[in-house]
Amino acid sequence: HGELSAEALQARYASADLFVLASLHEGFGMVVNEALMHGLPIVASRAGALAQTVPAGAGLLVPPGDAGAWRAALATAIADRTLRERWADAAWQAARALPSWDQQAERFEAVLDRVWGLAW
Repeated sequence: HGELSAEALQARYASADLFVLASLHEGFGMVVNEALMHGLPIVASRAGALAQTVPAGAGLLVPPGDAGAWRAALATAIADRTLRERWADAAWQAARALPSWDQQAERFEAVLDRVWGLAW
């Protein structure tokens, strides 16, 4: 789809039933947090930091590059609406625990202050 405006991106999240991220590696996976904030159930690779980013109960983690496992995970997610609803509830709950941008900036600033203090 290419780059989207903020409004178009919000519309895509709002119309989605499932968030899928088939990365071979992710350093953090900020987009997973965005999906959580929209209450989307998640099917993602167990790649890089995604294993720690996708909360338990909010979806499925799949071995990266394993086509059979991906087929099975997607078939399960698509066929079972009740399961997706449980994952979506877990996503909402996990999203409520995420720090805001301001809170995260304050945490980062505190770390820098500690590191700076150690340098002297």
